[in-house]
Amino acid sequence: IKYWSLELGQPLKTFEKHESLIGSATFSPNGKYIVTGSEDKTAKLWSVETGKLLKTLSGHRSAVNAITFSSNGKYIATGSYDYSVKLWLTQGNAPPKTFTTTYQPIWSVAFSNDGDYLATASEDSTAKIWSIITEKVVKTFKGHKGTVYAVTFSPNGRYIATASGDSTAKLWSVETGQLLKTFKHHKNALVSICFSPDGQYLASGSLDNTAKLWSVETGQLLKTFDGHQNRVIALAFSNDSHNLITGSLDNTVKLWSVKTGLPIKTFATSSESISSLAFSPDGQYFLTSSDNNIPKLWSSEAHCIECKIYQFSLSELQAAGLELEPDDVKKVAEEKKKR
Repeated sequence: IKYWSLELGQPLKTFEKHESLIGSATFSPNGKYIVTGSEDKTAKLWSVETGKLLKTLSGHRSAVNAITFSSNGKYIATGSYDYSVKLWLTQGNAPPKTFTTTYQPIWSVAFSNDGDYLATASEDSTAKIWSIITEKVVKTFKGHKGTVYAVTFSPNGRYIATASGDSTAKLWSVETGQLLKTFKHHKNALVSICFSPDGQYLASGSLDNTAKLWSVETGQLLKTFDGHQNRVIALAFSNDSHNLITGSLDNTVKLWSVKTGLPIKTFATSSESISSLAFSPDGQYFLTSSDNNIPKLWSSEAHCIECKIYQFSLSELQAAGLELEPDDVKKVAEEKKKR
């Protein structure tokens, strides 16, 4: 992986590569680190400042395709096709805690803001909340009729939201496990979901080529972001909740006004289909990964000013799944395991 300046045309930093496709990546809360998960069954922690590999997290028996930091940066959680989630200390070399699911690949992981709980999404149509202390499931959220592809906690920690292959998103009470709202206006599978930092809104990305904005309080559909020519499979809010970025298989990232629902800028990525997005903690940049395995760090003001070269996209299986109809995703996973 390399940092590049497009203006200078020279690499600024170089990151050693994984031995296989990189399936997930994210910033630490303080912006000092990047963690990557790969089909080589490992996760790697890197220094953003120096580009050096700080540690390799080994222990999964299959691809690491979901990864996240705790809000205080103390822990890294990794989710894998080996049906497990592992909890690692960012500093030190202590062995990880392991949370084992019932033979279901993990598609998404998310920490609660207090760092005491971890949410997972999987192919059994449920989301679960785990206690970090006891390593046990404390809540199971049942109600979807398809794979749950994404899960996230609300900023105040009172809710989780889930996105599913059944074309709906759902809002749940963390305290009671009760289903509070179902969001039904998408016409195809939902594969990404996020809360605005101010907690007022929920955004969902779908294979129907749109993203939608919802009121958390009322459940009302507020805006439809319609402009992509292919499936919207990644999205993220700006830190001030004023803007939304969406990434699509149409080779573009779009920056939208939350207030008006209109596009502000379109970032073209040549022939690259976007597979994931993340804002840097300071909000000055956003990170994209794509189907050509070249992730880029863009200025949210204008253009791509630095690029990290080498694989930072979703895993082969997940990327394949996004190209299929929801009912076919499990078949792809099964075929992948046979290889």
